[in-house]
Formats: sequence, structure tokens, C-alpha cells
Amino acid sequence: MTQEFHGQVGEVAGRDIVNHHHAKGRPLTKDERRSLNNYVKQLEDEYGESGKQTWTSIHRILGNDNIEEMSIEQLKPTEAILQLLLSNAQLKRQAASAGNDPDLTTKLRLLADQLSSAIAERDDLKTKLVQYHQAYTSLEKRFKSQARDLEASESKYSRLMEAADEVSLINERNKAAVSDLANVRHSARRLRIWALLALTVAAAGGYGTYAFRQQAIAARSALNGCSFGGKPYSLGSIIDNPQAPDIQCVSMGNGRRPEWQPLASTEAAKSASQRKSSTIVRKPKSGPQWSAPD
Repeated sequence: MTQEFHGQVGEVAGRDIVNHHHAKGRPLTKDERRSLNNYVKQLEDEYGESGKQTWTSIHRILGNDNIEEMSIEQLKPTEAILQLLLSNAQLKRQAASAGNDPDLTTKLRLLADQLSSAIAERDDLKTKLVQYHQAYTSLEKRFKSQARDLEASESKYSRLMEAADEVSLINERNKAAVSDLANVRHSARRLRIWALLALTVAAAGGYGTYAFRQQAIAARSALNGCSFGGKPYSLGSIIDNPQAPDIQCVSMGNGRRPEWQPLASTEAAKSASQRKSSTIVRKPKSGPQWSAPD
């Protein structure tokens, strides 16, 4: 914001005054503070105006507590106020020493009018400075409120991003769980297939074991006896053939299988007759008969 003053205030100050206001301007430099203190010191040394009282009035107008809090935007208005105070002090001194000089009285009245106008403009400047201070305070409050709202929005955004990350993580876990479940199901199917194969092999193996045992029994029987009509007979067994010579299961020795041998000689026939009468149970004539020795 820029404020310009022309006319009588400029004439009193010796130049036009342009007052610039910017929020949060820089503080006054050491030389700028020294320049203002020189005005206050001149009022005190030359016209007896209290420096402390002068600064108290200026700080009350500007809305601060000391010169260190003043900003560059307040330099020009402060200079104008101090120059007006110097002019006012000069006029008071001239009026006191003028006496009854008509020309001087006229000049003093003119100066008094100019001073009154300058004081009015000073009051207007004071009002504008107060308004500036209020506007600055309002702007600062609004800035702080917006900063809090922005911080809250950033916090909310951060929470939303964390929630999104958590949802993404849960989705990844779900995908992994689905994949694991599919693998488990695949493994379960494979296990069921292997179980069926194992049962099939076990069943086949049981049947094979049974057949093998039967073959082993038959082989052992073949080594220990003879076979006739699909039936096993032990060593020494005799088959009574009604229409052919009787035969007997005889061991052949040397690890060979026993064989049926005919009973052709008389002694063999007698012996066979005796054995038949004592040990052989004859079958009906329709088929061969056999007996096992004691």
C-alpha cells in the first residue's frame, strides 16, 4: 500500500512525503535509527521537549513498543511526525519572542494555520497507521488460520496415503494367499492321484504276492512229490490204474524232480498188492486211485 502526502505537510517537511507500507518489512538499520534519534535529541536539546515522552507518543501511534520493532515502512511517517514537532516547537519560540511586531504576528498566524493543517494531516496519518496495523493483524490471523488448514489437509492426505498403502499391501497378501491356496489344491490333487496309484499298486502287489505264494507252493510240491490229473502227490504215492500198470511217485536223486514209475515186476506187484491192501484206498473204477505211505 502506498500513501502520498502533498501540500502543506510537504512544505513543512521540506519535500513531499511518500509513505510505503508492506507487510512484515525489514527492521530499521542502525543509521536509520540514528537519524530518527537525532530529531528527538534536537527537540529535547533546543526546545526542551522530553525525548522519552516524544518516543512514547510515536510508539503509541505506530503500535509498537520500541524503535527496534519499527520496520522500514514506518520510517517516513516517523520522520514526518518528528519534523512537524520541530516546526511546532520553532513556532512556539518565535511567538514568545515576537512581542507586538505586527508583521511577525501576521507571519505567526500564517504559520499557525499551516501548523493546524499539518496537525490535521498528522491525525489523518495516525488514523491510517492504526488502520494499517489492524489490517496487518487481520492478515496475520488469516495467514495462521490458512496455515493450520493446510497442515490439517497435509495430515489428512498423509493418512489417506497410508491407508492406500495398507490396502495395497492387503491386496498383495490376498494374491499370495490365493496363489498358495491354488498350489495347495494342486498338491492335494497330486496326492490324491498318487494315493490312487499306491492303492492300485498295493492291490496289484497283493494279488501278485498271492499268485507268487501259490506258485511257490506248487513248485515246492513239485520238488517234494508228483502231479497227476492236476493234483499233487507225495513221494511213494501209487496210482491204481484199472486199465494200465500201476505207477508210483519215485525220487530221481541229484536234485531232479520225482517222477511216476510203473510197477511191472512180480515182487513189485506183490509188494504193491500188500501196500494196496494195507495203505491204499482205492477209488471207483471210473478213475485212478491213490494213497500216501505212512
